[in-house]
Amino acid sequence: MGCGASQNPAYPSVDPRPQPASSEQPPLPSAPAKLDFERVLSIPDNEGFERLKAFASAEHSQENVLFLKAVSEFRAIAAGDTLSDAAAAAAAAIIDDFLWRRAKSKVNLPGEDLEAFVDRADHGKYCYSRTMFDAAYDKIHKLVEDDTFRRFLDTAPARELAARNPSLLLEPQEAMPTPPAKRALIDSEGGTALGCHGAASAHDAPLIVVSWR
Repeated sequence: MGCGASQNPAYPSVDPRPQPASSEQPPLPSAPAKLDFERVLSIPDNEGFERLKAFASAEHSQENVLFLKAVSEFRAIAAGDTLSDAAAAAAAAIIDDFLWRRAKSKVNLPGEDLEAFVDRADHGKYCYSRTMFDAAYDKIHKLVEDDTFRRFLDTAPARELAARNPSLLLEPQEAMPTPPAKRALIDSEGGTALGCHGAASAHDAPLIVVSWR
């Protein structure tokens, strides 16, 4: 019987020498989807809006996305010279659903931005105009675009959406200087090309007083 050490098959030998690094690299993370926020919001009944809404719902911020859609629909029916009963009813529903103190899906706005809607609604009457939601819309639009939508772009559903719906993609932008006249206008108004809403005149924003409830 030999006295040499025997190897237990349950413990295979391990080469103690350093092993060369594997040539295989872990896959790089997929790039964010190049979706256009305005197209996702503005194209009616598109898959993009539904996917964004589902993502926001999972993050418990669905009310912000629904508010943007509701205001867009209100603007579409309030585009005439006079505010129709249908437009006034749509405005009342927006306040009831998103802006009032007992709103079912109150949007993420500071209290001071909601005060005007709350105070007037509590008095039983409200003056409706086409521009009444503009300030609130701009703030929620920026919040969703910079926060919810930015995270949505990093998800698999967003990348699938971009691959299947070319109409929702960002268009390549050429580096073109801003025309001097337009640049002067922007500078003089102290605003930007996006979301710059001035005060409406009586001709721009016809009013209608209706009973609240």
